[in-house]
Amino acid sequence: MKRPAALVVVRDPDVRALAVQVLEEQGFEVASADSAGAKSDWPRAADVLVALIDLDGPQPPGPGWLLHLGGASRVVALTEAELPGGPMGPRSLDVLRKPIDRERLARLARQVIGDVRPPARSRADGPQVEGQSQAMQQVRAQIGAASRTADPVWIVGEPGTGRRAAAERIHAISSRREAVFDAVDCADAREVELLLSDEGRLRQVARGTLYLANLTELRLDRQHDLVQGIGPHAREAAGGIRVLFGLAIDPARAVQDGRLLEEVRQSFVGPSVHLPPLRERREDVALLAASFVNEICEMNHLPPIRISSSALSLLEEYAWPGNVEELRGAIEQAVIVSSDELIRPGDLPEPIREAAVPGRPRIPAGMSARPFREAKRDVVNAFEKVYLGELLEQHRGNVTTAAQHAGMLRSALQRLLRKYRLKSVDFRRAKRVTRASPGKSADDSR
Repeated sequence: MKRPAALVVVRDPDVRALAVQVLEEQGFEVASADSAGAKSDWPRAADVLVALIDLDGPQPPGPGWLLHLGGASRVVALTEAELPGGPMGPRSLDVLRKPIDRERLARLARQVIGDVRPPARSRADGPQVEGQSQAMQQVRAQIGAASRTADPVWIVGEPGTGRRAAAERIHAISSRREAVFDAVDCADAREVELLLSDEGRLRQVARGTLYLANLTELRLDRQHDLVQGIGPHAREAAGGIRVLFGLAIDPARAVQDGRLLEEVRQSFVGPSVHLPPLRERREDVALLAASFVNEICEMNHLPPIRISSSALSLLEEYAWPGNVEELRGAIEQAVIVSSDELIRPGDLPEPIREAAVPGRPRIPAGMSARPFREAKRDVVNAFEKVYLGELLEQHRGNVTTAAQHAGMLRSALQRLLRKYRLKSVDFRRAKRVTRASPGKSADDSR
């Protein structure tokens, strides 16, 4: 998977090295130089997500050069002089005064990467909304229907369910896929102010898609201003813009709760896409976890890593209050702390491990609504699967010693393992592998 590109043009070698390091830590592929002179291996401006430019060097970039780059990037200017937003407006040009230190630069990098995202350029197939459960099949059907209209769309789901990914998917498979996708987090008052004050930003999204996340976090008076700024007439005047909203609750409920103006709901009438929480589609956990492992390994140039059956059992049983985003975070931690090419229960975050109390199966809510024999069968199956996973983990995949410890015949244990598709090889300790970060030797990483 190709990492996002960043460009650093800074004269001071120490500052330049610091900037490169900070951006690389955030996942960027960084090209750097000491001046604005032509450099053949620079990425194209259209591919650059963040550019850090020193305006005080002997060959400072001119306004035209900055304007060209700013059309496709988030530009951060380093200077000792007082400098306003410049010809690109306050949205696309940030100013970082000298002298700077690592903490200040890292904070700005996190803001640029996490809070201020440039227009996304969609791939041919667009971002995927993964899952094979019936609930996700319905979601994909809703997304497909929404992509074929020009109406506003309300994307409803708990935090972490992938509302932005759904918005990007709608844009990517719509007739607007070649135009800009721009996102604004309405929980950030500054971002909303910039959207409403920068007429050029709306023109940049002409014939494209504007995604507004967390609208209910915006003050009601500013919601009124938003209707005036991007209502039907304003959108048409800007060249025709499609608006998507991301909410944690249904818009009608948000109006009842006093968190959304009825004026907003009436001004943006359109279909809804409802994203289920991960706890309601546990059958998708294994697929998502494997996808995240592969993606993280590829991004960090790591050898392939598998998830053990016992670790997967914990993942599938956990309630996931943070939904898909929490699952991805858990997988990231597990990949980092795993000692070899296998993720085991001990590699998972503590809340996931603690949720499965040893010796007591987790009993799902609503059991009393089901027939006794059916409910008992599922509880026993859950207990057996967790017990067997912990047993093999304790004995490092040795079926003979595990059977002796459990007081079972080896053949009986093997039958249970086949029943739950548990493989002893997944629990055997592989040769420890020390991972070094890119550019460092194994000794450096100790």
